[in-house]
Amino acid sequence: MNEKTSYPQLILTGRKGVEAALGHPWVFSGNIVQHGAWDEADDGAIVDLVTRSGRFVARGMLNKRSEIAVRVLTLDERERVDAAFITGRIERALESRRRTLELDERSAYRVVFGEADGLPGLVIDSYAGHLVVQVHTLGMDRLKARVVEALNAVLEPKSLYERSDLSVREHEGLPTDVTGPLSDAEPPDRIEIVENSLEFLVDVRRGQKTGLFLDQRENHMAIRRYVGAAGGTATSQARGARVLDCFCYAGGFGLNALAAGAGHVTFVDSSERALDYARANVEANGLLDDAKVRFVASHAKAFLEACANEGRAFGLIVLDPPGMAKIRRAVPKALAAHQTLHELALSALEPGGILASACCSAHILPDEFLATLDLAARATRGTRAACDLALVETRGHPPDHPILLRFPEGRYLSFAIAEKR
Repeated sequence: MNEKTSYPQLILTGRKGVEAALGHPWVFSGNIVQHGAWDEADDGAIVDLVTRSGRFVARGMLNKRSEIAVRVLTLDERERVDAAFITGRIERALESRRRTLELDERSAYRVVFGEADGLPGLVIDSYAGHLVVQVHTLGMDRLKARVVEALNAVLEPKSLYERSDLSVREHEGLPTDVTGPLSDAEPPDRIEIVENSLEFLVDVRRGQKTGLFLDQRENHMAIRRYVGAAGGTATSQARGARVLDCFCYAGGFGLNALAAGAGHVTFVDSSERALDYARANVEANGLLDDAKVRFVASHAKAFLEACANEGRAFGLIVLDPPGMAKIRRAVPKALAAHQTLHELALSALEPGGILASACCSAHILPDEFLATLDLAARATRGTRAACDLALVETRGHPPDHPILLRFPEGRYLSFAIAEKR
């Protein structure tokens, strides 16, 4: 059987269907003729998308129960989706990381980032050679054994562990609580990694996401210049500043602030486990000093309100909340929540101080997020906290979280650094 007929052929609905398949790695059910081969093909199967005349357009993974019916793997008819295909995609992604990152045996980085690396529904993170796998989609779940085979061949991991405990899997008809080893070797309870010359202890079994927020690695480093790092460009107000790290989780921002010479850092998180995690990381770097560090179990909004009411102020405030808009219709409410946090932060920020704020929702566009900073500053006018905000930096994804230009949905992280004036 030749390449052209080796997979079930689903017919695209005319020119718009073809354009959809060529222009984006997600093909929605409305772009596919839903009879004939559509009825016969199994969910999770590899399928070809073709024109009405039978011309090949794309090859991908089918799931008829999902609104995203096909996730495109390749636009090349010659590429079969087999072990060699998976291995080649992982090798290509790894080569990209080696070009853009300085990697050693204690590095932590994202090896595969879904659609951007040609493997939709697959995330692979490396923590000092211990790999954590997340499978988001039915089609990729069917290919998991090949993924494991390829990872063993390409990376020879110290251990392989799955963290597919993801609510999005429910839409794919998959269980949402799949975790456990994918190799004979088990990861240690805490994996020691180095990020920005700082040590972090990573719990891949119970930590959030795969254990650490690797996408914030370079943003953690970026705030150092605002707390007195040698040769930095921070305002004098922010040098040696009192720092507030809200939604701190593992303490990445606060720990980098301490390393850069912050006078004091307050770590705030609603989770006691997260605070224990942050405390362990501060201690691992020899920076646990009761005179310079405080850990507070509180919701960030409540803590900021208390600071404003009590007149406590900080030279640098970091806001890194969880994603607030998992679906597009949740965006207005999420934007309002970001604006509220920004208003409260400005009330607790010293004049000349720095506000660093993150948004990790793909449905919120960068300009929409930045507008919440402007609206927050406008809301202070006519009050004792009246101020303007000057945008100093805008940042986003690190190189191991690339953005495929024909897949803007892959861009989810916005990070803004602004000065209060």
